[in-house]
Amino acid sequence: HNGRNRDDIDLNTEQFTNILHLKLAAQTVFNKIRTTPFPDQLAQILNHIKTKTEVNFSDLGLGVTANFVYLRFICSAITNPTGFGLYKKTPDAETLRFLVLISKVLQNLAFGVEFEKEESMISFNDFIKQNRNNMNTWLGGVSDNKTETVEDGTNFSVEISQGVRANCIKWMYRELWM
Repeated sequence: HNGRNRDDIDLNTEQFTNILHLKLAAQTVFNKIRTTPFPDQLAQILNHIKTKTEVNFSDLGLGVTANFVYLRFICSAITNPTGFGLYKKTPDAETLRFLVLISKVLQNLAFGVEFEKEESMISFNDFIKQNRNNMNTWLGGVSDNKTETVEDGTNFSVEISQGVRANCIKWMYRELWM
């Protein structure tokens, strides 16, 4: 007997099981993201964002690309599938919490940032380390100049119409969750 009671052991076993389920779900979603063909329209936009960023900040291109695609599309759709018209019924509170945690893990992976302050999330740092190269390879691939890019203009700004944004999010949800 090491001074711990049976309830402590069960709680730790439950926590360990929850962590494994979340890691498996995050890995499944990430694998699906990186192996699913990416929409050309969004790839063009990502290429433009990366290229323009690297003109002034050569080491930030992938980070800005990750920020844009994960915060604007992937994480938003994961955490709010009903709000994006991807799922008709609002998921229950436990499912929403699980989706938020998947989003948080994937967001940290995309940004290459390990968890430090949230003690409950530190156990996901190994997931981030194991997948960092695959994430960078994927981000580089989807933002490469594979298609014709928009010519530079002094007043050019990238705007994504609601229709294109909705189509990209629906593609992502259909490919990743269905």
